[in-house]
Amino acid sequence: MDKYDRTLKLQDYKDLANAQAGALDRYNEDDMARVGHLIEKGYIAIADARFVILTEAGYDCLAAVKFERYNQKEWFENYPQMLDTME
Repeated sequence: MDKYDRTLKLQDYKDLANAQAGALDRYNEDDMARVGHLIEKGYIAIADARFVILTEAGYDCLAAVKFERYNQKEWFENYPQMLDTME
């Protein structure tokens, strides 16, 4: 089954990567507003009422686009940003 989600944009992938790294702040209202749709889709969850974590579906989503945590700088540099403007 293909886990690729065509609705995600560059900022969404950055947020998923930040959730994987534990870099999202649960108490930052701007962060939580920005990732709300990712929580609704089940890619990100809140654990113990304070930690923002990447779910298994989130890992699958990143794996579908060949995202590697240790090569993320290169992945983001090569991201085809023109796709974000296409509907």
